[in-house]
Amino acid sequence: MWSLGVTSPKYLYIAEDLRDRLATGALPLDAEGTSGTSKLPGEKELAEEYDASRSTIRLALRVLVNEGLLETRHGLGTYVLEKPTLRAIPLDQEEDWRLGEHAEAAFKPWGEPAGNQTSARFQAETVQAPSDVASLLNIADGDLVILRRSRQHIDGKPWCLVVSYYPMDIARGTELETARRLGASSSRVLARLRHEVVSYSDSISARMPDSLELGFFKSAAMIPVIVVSRTAYDRRRPVRLTRYIFRADQIRFVREKPVQQPGSAT
Repeated sequence: MWSLGVTSPKYLYIAEDLRDRLATGALPLDAEGTSGTSKLPGEKELAEEYDASRSTIRLALRVLVNEGLLETRHGLGTYVLEKPTLRAIPLDQEEDWRLGEHAEAAFKPWGEPAGNQTSARFQAETVQAPSDVASLLNIADGDLVILRRSRQHIDGKPWCLVVSYYPMDIARGTELETARRLGASSSRVLARLRHEVVSYSDSISARMPDSLELGFFKSAAMIPVIVVSRTAYDRRRPVRLTRYIFRADQIRFVREKPVQQPGSAT
């Protein structure tokens, strides 16, 4: 008989035990499909094993779903989620727009072949600038901007959402308004419009994902996202804000720092 302490709800103890058994391979799983997806025993079987109600089992499973370990599929059961591949992203990357590189290429994983990262589902729409976007673009709250969004994949798996905002006085009537991949990089388009990008400023933040991001990353759990916000400037003003949105459990940022030679100036 499985024992229970008295200081915490029973479902937390069950969740902890299931977590340990998953980590050690002690929980019997069924493999389904060609991909070998692992399925947990049903709620009834777990309830009998833990001498608990099915509602308590559901609460325990929800804990592990929220941790990103499990996924509940309606009417099918509960499955073990594939552990995401952790990739290192070097900071201080810039797209080489003069050679046709697009803004989406600014943060490439370390050691990943360029061809492995692909773009899909370009969107463009006119929206009112949220206050944080307006502040970074130095425009008024609610001013119209062009939003362009693309979805990045690596080896066919969701990798990064890239969302760019352009001030309307720059983008109006240009190809930046079209819902398709640009024929040239957006920085080259800006240069043709006499807004050549000469500098950037970056900031990094974390938050919980919105519904669009949950759907893109296929995340059944409330795993945070990391957002890199890059503001591009011409010689007079901000001309583009691009946000690179990653699942927090898929990335780590790295920075190479040259080793200072003995006797060199500090």
